[in-house]
Amino acid sequence: MPTKAQIDRYTRSIDPRLDSESEKVIRELRQFFTRFFDRFNSEILAAELANPGSVLSELGETLRPRVFGIAEEAGAVNLISTYQQSFNNVGKHALEYFPLFGYKADLSGVDVDAIAVTRKVFRNELREMINQKLFRPLEQQVTSSFITHKDRAVAVGEIKEVIDSEGILNKRGGQFTNNNIEVLISDSHARFHRIVRDQKAQAAGLDILTYEGPEDRKRRPACKYLQLTAPHGARGFWYRDEVTVNLRPDLFDQPPIVAGGGWNCRHWWSPVSLEFAEGFGFIPDPNRSEPEVTADAI
Repeated sequence: MPTKAQIDRYTRSIDPRLDSESEKVIRELRQFFTRFFDRFNSEILAAELANPGSVLSELGETLRPRVFGIAEEAGAVNLISTYQQSFNNVGKHALEYFPLFGYKADLSGVDVDAIAVTRKVFRNELREMINQKLFRPLEQQVTSSFITHKDRAVAVGEIKEVIDSEGILNKRGGQFTNNNIEVLISDSHARFHRIVRDQKAQAAGLDILTYEGPEDRKRRPACKYLQLTAPHGARGFWYRDEVTVNLRPDLFDQPPIVAGGGWNCRHWWSPVSLEFAEGFGFIPDPNRSEPEVTADAI
């Protein structure tokens, strides 16, 4: 059985590992945005040279359907591939917890199809946010600006203003980025980590969880409640099936086991054995049966 110090050491390793994966994706994202806008601007110049004397509205009609093609050329596939690979690395780290309790650090006994579906959902959320923040505003503005204005510089400037207003450009450094997209990436990694660890914990029969993380002023009321409440005599220790959105109204509609205290949460659930929990004063429910252990998980 592990010591509390060993579990704390693992918990402290989560954020740096996830930050590293998120930074890889965000770096690729910024490079993608930079290449995209450079190519988009080049397409405008090329269209003008190919059609000297044409009115801007005609150029707009030429460029509008090219938005998604330019995205592919700028590396959209590489961006999604990097994001996909990052989940493999995050999941691997989640599984590194289980040898502490004598279980394999792999997906043995886990519903791998459910995990694959989850990864696909996060990937599609990123695609949709990029569509909302970049492609759709650009498509609309290309048509609007090129019909309204006669001067290319004015039209391009207006398109750039739309991108700025959508938050895609980092105004401090001029890099293409978006805080909402960055938070989506980091939060999806955190949720995926919790999902993989929860799936493995169920296979291993570890049905008691302890809620760990910072105890500072930034802590949400929901996280403070989950950390300090002692439903079974030990603060922050819960049976897994007790951790639902019904615990508090501010837990919203996301299962706390997946989302923690909410969007971009800094706290983690650590599945533990009954023996470990009892060492902290946990009083087991006598009406509960022993959790089942999937043979493959051992």
